[in-house]
Amino acid sequence: MKQNKIEVKKLKSEYCNDEHLTIVVNEVPLDVIIHNLYPSS
Repeated sequence: MKQNKIEVKKLKSEYCNDEHLTIVVNEVPLDVIIHNLYPSS
């Protein structure tokens, strides 16, 4: 079974222009994952 790689990185996001700590799962920021699952929210 393949394991997910979970990290915390300093990145900019759709919600904040300044770099901040962001949860990253398999090299994809969590806010991107959530937006893909719930695009209208």
